[in-house]
Amino acid sequence: MSFEIHPSAIENFNKKAQELTSLIKEFTQNSSKRNSFPTDLHISANLTKDDIIGEIITSTINNNGETIAKFFRTKNKIYGLGEEDYKKLKKVSERIQSLPVFAKIISLSYVEEKMFEWIKLNFLEKDYNILFIKYLEDKVYSDIKPLVLWIPINDLLVETPFLIGSSQIIPLSKLKIDNWEASF
Repeated sequence: MSFEIHPSAIENFNKKAQELTSLIKEFTQNSSKRNSFPTDLHISANLTKDDIIGEIITSTINNNGETIAKFFRTKNKIYGLGEEDYKKLKKVSERIQSLPVFAKIISLSYVEEKMFEWIKLNFLEKDYNILFIKYLEDKVYSDIKPLVLWIPINDLLVETPFLIGSSQIIPLSKLKIDNWEASF
């Protein structure tokens, strides 16, 4: 899998991603407790810091289920992109995902997620020097693997493998299936 992107497009997207890093702002935490309706529900579990794996990224979601703002915590402070700035991230993500090299292999949400990760890394580590498109390509290489799926096709017998698009039709013998099953 190789990604052929025009050099000026790479430069433009890296510049846009760098500009988004400068839009990260500190947000204040809303510490006011709401008076909630008292219930008789029993709390069945308490989560501690040991139960949380990785870092917590919080987001604001609108009525349509779309992310409209995203935040992360560091040193007891909340940083992130508010609604207007997150719209800019989404717009750049849409343009990147629509590139022919990415359109069929990664989703828009994947690009948004990786862009926010990169912006966060770039914001927290001032000497972080990996450009966004390189970061995205590396993540795609590590996250996306070819999928091998065996589907028996009823009454189909083939002597030699052949391709249909990116799918390969191969003969599945009893020995091949037995060997595959033994590997588990």
